[in-house]
Amino acid sequence: MTNTWAGSAGLHPGRPVYGGAIGAATPHAHHSVQVIVALSGELVLASGSGEEFVCRAAVVRAAFEGELARAYAATSTDEMWRALERAHILSQSWAWPHIRAHWHMFRLAVRCRDRTETVGQLVRIAVAGPGSLTGRVPRGNTGRTRVGLLTPMPVPEDLARTLGGEPASV
Repeated sequence: MTNTWAGSAGLHPGRPVYGGAIGAATPHAHHSVQVIVALSGELVLASGSGEEFVCRAAVVRAAFEGELARAYAATSTDEMWRALERAHILSQSWAWPHIRAHWHMFRLAVRCRDRTETVGQLVRIAVAGPGSLTGRVPRGNTGRTRVGLLTPMPVPEDLARTLGGEPASV
């Protein structure tokens, strides 16, 4: 695969578009769904674990959906919580994904028989949508009950890049 990108980009209502040859890219994630089509030849895509896929077209799910998938594939509840916390950080600016993050946290809290977390997630489900719509969300907050509802927290470096910013400590 070449490292050269050669093409043109444009902004259309609701979507940016790039057409042309693409080169190698370092591992990264997207905050929105990406649709990739090879007009000639093949695409070689790699998963986070380095597994390569050869195809002519692909739909690359958003980083948020990837974290949800990681939570459901996890083998321990600690891994599940960590993935859901990351999904929560990614979702905060958008009402529906933000509510979904708390819904999945609620389901895991019930599964873990954690009453405090279950009640806390019910409260968060109720306020997540309005918080996102009004912009009143604490940057980096993991969404867990043990963290204050409006407590900002540092955003992990990789998530900060996905969200289009620099890591920030609070």
